[in-house]
Amino acid sequence: TVKHALSIWLSIIVFSNPITLVSAAGTVMVFVGVLLYNKAKQMQRDTLIQHSLDQSAESEQKPIIQDGDV
Repeated sequence: TVKHALSIWLSIIVFSNPITLVSAAGTVMVFVGVLLYNKAKQMQRDTLIQHSLDQSAESEQKPIIQDGDV
């Protein structure tokens, strides 16, 4: 999608194609959507890493053998 938006802007710059309000708004929406998608993926990745770290720290705190098990 980004490639298509960039090709539209490139054709406007290189070939002096006229720009319409619709094409300008559409390409801006594409770039904003890609930025939001990348931000959401980064937040998801950070949350999963933090969850994994929390679980590993929690499992390290639990004793393997209880006093009553012996």
